[in-house]
Amino acid sequence: MTPRAVDVLVIGAGPAGLTASTYLARFRRSVVVADGGEPRANWIPLSHNMPGFPEGVTGGAILGRMRSQAEEYGAVIASAQVIALEQDGDGFIATTQAGPAWRARAVLMATGVVDHHPNLPEVEDAIRRSLVRICPICDGYEAIGKTVAVIGRDDLGAREAAFIRTYSDAVTLIHAGAPASLTARDELARLGIDLIEAPIDRVRIEDDRVSAVCW
Repeated sequence: MTPRAVDVLVIGAGPAGLTASTYLARFRRSVVVADGGEPRANWIPLSHNMPGFPEGVTGGAILGRMRSQAEEYGAVIASAQVIALEQDGDGFIATTQAGPAWRARAVLMATGVVDHHPNLPEVEDAIRRSLVRICPICDGYEAIGKTVAVIGRDDLGAREAAFIRTYSDAVTLIHAGAPASLTARDELARLGIDLIEAPIDRVRIEDDRVSAVCW
């Protein structure tokens, strides 16, 4: 399999990779975007912090528009997962499961991050329905005046709870990790954040709302 020569290979077809590919294509570079599938943005039921969409827009719609725009300017979006990169002179050889696929003068990594969802029954369906949120920065505004439970396993959970406390007076951190992994108890108390230390069995959903967290 002879690798196809391109100016730039973008690895990752989320918002960052698609934005970069649009700019590069408009700079008259040949661009291929390797789309490994399942972008994180697909988990967004409705985003209200995307400029130009005051009524909100789904993650799928954002990706669809960005893909169309990148392709309009000549970027090629390929359904492929890059499993290896090897420097080759002044460029790089990108290999997929089918073998060497592209030789690129430059490679832009836009693989994003992977969320680790709580291991709870039906939690992924609850995330898709906006009943359980996974992005405090994205969804903090929607928590104004509401009773909020933050599930965490270490001090990161405490930091997220502290952030949400700027939106709500009724925040509880449910610490499901080892006691030693939480060192911010004094700060939580100072902020008026309630603390429950217990593993969680499930999140009870009734009438399109989370009615209880069970342990």
